[in-house]
Amino acid sequence: MSITHFSVPRHIISGPESLNHLGTLTGRKAVLVTGGSSMQRYGFLERAEVLLHQAGMQTCVVEGVEPNPPAGTVGRGARA
Repeated sequence: MSITHFSVPRHIISGPESLNHLGTLTGRKAVLVTGGSSMQRYGFLERAEVLLHQAGMQTCVVEGVEPNPPAGTVGRGARA
């Protein structure tokens, strides 16, 4: 098994229009991790994907992630 390294973001963007900030990001790929279905039900997931695509990124959605996810869920996310 190889070692994987990742960093936690250093900046947190919040506020009424913070979702629109996704359109200003740079990169090639983005992973959107969700728990339940509320992000999809209220349109936030679709909006996030649209903004990231407009910024030139490919997106992958990992849904159904539990709080404090077990190793199996973490592995599913890593494979995605």
